[in-house]
Amino acid sequence: MEREANRINKENYFIITSDHTRKQILNQADCLERIRRIIRECVNSLNKPEPSPETLEAIQSR
Repeated sequence: MEREANRINKENYFIITSDHTRKQILNQADCLERIRRIIRECVNSLNKPEPSPETLEAIQSR
């Protein structure tokens, strides 16, 4: 989420825009897909399992 911090304005709104097409509905769909991608990335980064002591030992021995 740190990468997207510049998209938050003074009122704490998260701003996403798209000008890929001339059609508003397609640009809205693009914005929604970008929001989904950002959320997925945040969730995936939070769900990384902590390595077990055995794994840490194996990494340190390398």
